[in-house]
Amino acid sequence: MAEGRSSGGASSRCPIVPARCAPQGRFPGPVRARCPNSARDDDTEPRVASTIRLSNGEERHMPVNLEEVLAALSGPRISLTGAESRVPGRPGLYAVYGPPAVWKELGLGKPPDGRPLYVGKSESSLLARDIGTHFGDGRTGQSTVRRSLAALLREHLQLQGQPRNAEKPGYFSNYGLSPGDDAKLTAWMRKHLKLANWAPAKPLQLRPVESQVIIRWQPPLNLTDVITGWTPEIKAARKLMADEARAWLSDLQTLSRARTPRRET
Repeated sequence: MAEGRSSGGASSRCPIVPARCAPQGRFPGPVRARCPNSARDDDTEPRVASTIRLSNGEERHMPVNLEEVLAALSGPRISLTGAESRVPGRPGLYAVYGPPAVWKELGLGKPPDGRPLYVGKSESSLLARDIGTHFGDGRTGQSTVRRSLAALLREHLQLQGQPRNAEKPGYFSNYGLSPGDDAKLTAWMRKHLKLANWAPAKPLQLRPVESQVIIRWQPPLNLTDVITGWTPEIKAARKLMADEARAWLSDLQTLSRARTPRRET
């Protein structure tokens, strides 16, 4: 799904709630209105419609208790030191957290509550996605949360955007970093950020669950499903780095032409 796209209108059968009408949740976000389609009796727990795939290939509807998901994702935080032995190697959701000092360093102001900075999913392995991609060197071009963090830390860490694939430059909005800059960003993330995970007991479609968690919590670094008060600033910062990646290619082409010897006529 393209970043920055708000979810569409929700019917009575669809669990997705429009971003402008995000329901109240464990962490009350900047948007507090409750949509009619998200209304529920006070004595019932909110559930998200998802599906599981059986061994014979058939799919079966499976309601997911949203409060259990929220409780897991707001539970004990995992430090990146030794996280490889504590992050499950199966599909699930993850939440990235930072203390108030990190919010300030990112230019996000004072956190309004205990919400995470970012919520995402892995359809294959939380261990591979969390540790291998988000907190791994050289993966900024494949990680939207790394790109947002790089954009917000651009001046502080002296980072510069460049094409994620120098041999086939393009898709500049998915910019990458040089190996040195990638290492600086990874070191910062490992020092300041922590993780929480939720892995369902059975494989199921994670996207509906992820969307509801994002809508409920309004994390500042998420650019899908919600539009928060932080969204314009983050998009503007990312555009600066995308422009740098585009300029990087232009500079490289200019240098290449300058080094190419002219043929005598």
